[in-house]
Amino acid sequence: MAKPLLFGDSTLDADRIAQIRGQDDQGWDRSYVPGYSEQRRANELRVRDGLKPIPMDRLQWIRLSHVDGREVGDRDMLGWALDGYQFITVQELKDRGYGMPPTAYVDTQGRVRREDLALAFVDNAQARLNKDRQDAERAAFQANKMESPNPDRPEIKWEAHRDEVDDLANLGAKYVDS
Repeated sequence: MAKPLLFGDSTLDADRIAQIRGQDDQGWDRSYVPGYSEQRRANELRVRDGLKPIPMDRLQWIRLSHVDGREVGDRDMLGWALDGYQFITVQELKDRGYGMPPTAYVDTQGRVRREDLALAFVDNAQARLNKDRQDAERAAFQANKMESPNPDRPEIKWEAHRDEVDDLANLGAKYVDS
């Protein structure tokens, strides 16, 4: 009887590990995605040379778990989903003309993974909308039209509560001194 598959196909073999280690010594980028990284670099060079960049979809490594092994919360994952990001499979990478990242593997759910990260994509139109929205939020914040760049965590205006804070500090000092 065949044993069940517990882990996804690991595409890291001994030769590739040696190659990756050699590249790490040269300051190699672990987030490298064959085909995509070259296109991004070409676009950066086009902008540097004063040319308009070629529109392209965006790939993003998304953190799935914290360093202590806990999964990231639903709120974080919902944020990525609301921005239009979807996890990408190896076949979808190939369909877009990209290769499998050399430091990645395929997990049991078919996601392209690297350590605690998974590769996701968003199409160019949605990526443009996301960037425009972030730029508008940043501009509004810098113009003091927003209380905080993150509306879920508003800044506390301490000046309005200075007397209360001073009273609490004085009360705490009384207990510490006694």
